[in-house]
Amino acid sequence: MFGFEVFWTADRYYGLLTWMVMGIGFSFEFPLIVVVLVYIGVINSTQLQSFRPYSIIIFLILAAVITPTTDPFTFLLLAVPMLFLYEISLLVSKRVEGKRFAETENNEKGIA
Repeated sequence: MFGFEVFWTADRYYGLLTWMVMGIGFSFEFPLIVVVLVYIGVINSTQLQSFRPYSIIIFLILAAVITPTTDPFTFLLLAVPMLFLYEISLLVSKRVEGKRFAETENNEKGIA
């Protein structure tokens, strides 16, 4: 029509929308997953701190894959909150480890 080509079709639009919602939803659930792994003892906060440089690169790569455009603004709109949430999960995991250490110390002393 008028020499224009339809670029977006319904299936492509919903595919992109589903991909973005799932990717962004997972990325914002990441801190919860980290805290649960710390709570059950799979990882600890020291490991998370030593993994920080790698996590920055991983978050930047994930943000590049999840975002549909190539502009840096959209890219950073996802990468920066993921880094911020990683730091929050690091703080929460330190607190979880402290509580778990206090509980085990109290159990060893016989205080229940």
